[in-house]
Amino acid sequence: MSRPLHFLFAFQNGDFGGTERITLHLIRGLQQAGHRCEVASLMPMGTLRPYLEELDIPWVAWDFRRGRGLPALWGLWRHLRRSRADVLVQIAQRAIATLAIGATPARAKIQQCLHHHAGTHPRSQWQAHYAAVRRVFDRVTFLTEWCRDEAVELAPEISDRSAVLYPPVPLEPPKSAAVQAAARQALGLPANAPIFGALGRQVPVKRFDVVLEVAAAIRARRSDAHFLLVGDGPLHEELKARAAAAGLQDAITWLRWQRDVDTVYRALDVLLFVSDWDAFGMVPCEALAVGTPAVCSVANGGLLEVLDQGGWRAGAEGHDVQRLAARAVALLEPSAAAAAVAQGRGRLESLCSLDGYVDGFLRLLPPGLREAA
Repeated sequence: MSRPLHFLFAFQNGDFGGTERITLHLIRGLQQAGHRCEVASLMPMGTLRPYLEELDIPWVAWDFRRGRGLPALWGLWRHLRRSRADVLVQIAQRAIATLAIGATPARAKIQQCLHHHAGTHPRSQWQAHYAAVRRVFDRVTFLTEWCRDEAVELAPEISDRSAVLYPPVPLEPPKSAAVQAAARQALGLPANAPIFGALGRQVPVKRFDVVLEVAAAIRARRSDAHFLLVGDGPLHEELKARAAAAGLQDAITWLRWQRDVDTVYRALDVLLFVSDWDAFGMVPCEALAVGTPAVCSVANGGLLEVLDQGGWRAGAEGHDVQRLAARAVALLEPSAAAAAVAQGRGRLESLCSLDGYVDGFLRLLPPGLREAA
């Protein structure tokens, strides 16, 4: 590297979630390569803040909801011009950020699309978005081929500047029995029961309602089974009521979102992941990264490009509760769990390494900057 580059990342959110986790992995990799990174957020800084401080990343934030977005647009534009960053990176698709980046000189401009398209915005809105992307950005990245295919069907004109970068999933040493026991103790979970878990935003598309049906089917097979459900969202209280109606209230531990999700993954015997729409699906990959097998059912998404972990696409009739439950119980057998974990981790090591992700990102830069990096 002839000289460090300066990257500025424009976030649309100030809270920590899957999108932010992926981008922080990239920032960490760029920092390790000697580059300088900073963050600008279009929402007040919330749960993302401690992660930025841990990495010593400078940040600024506005609230795009105020003044019809004009104060945020003006503030971001002024900050971008003062920063004189070599590379401007927009995370997701906030129009204010696109306008500000479009009006700012930089040696490279990249947009990272970390979401699926269908059901999120009208088709015409996505087409207008990608028309702006075509004018402003040198490259646009997607988490999976499935996501890119969605975008190119909406806006064929972006095909020549699109790229797929599978998100990084750093692998940890597989958990030992002692590590699992310590994780259970830290979370107040039963020491000896088989524990199945699910993590995520408790919103309609994430299908925690199906997870509860799977839990009931598992309990019919294993009466000693316990369940850990972690997350927040508008369906939280409704889900607790459903669990009580199904007679599961004493078999479930509910936790709000945890900063240390690796401890959650280590405490489980099997992770359950059910989703109607998911651009990628970080949760089952992160579980495998610490040695916990996952059972997945994704109706629409790109997860199976990377990970076929005893999973299948949901059919027209919906997610197959009995099949999910049977597979989850089968993974309590140590040799089945070990084989599933080895298969999944092998795929992640091949396709989702941090070094590979950072190298792929840097290859998107124009030739002059690419050599500098």
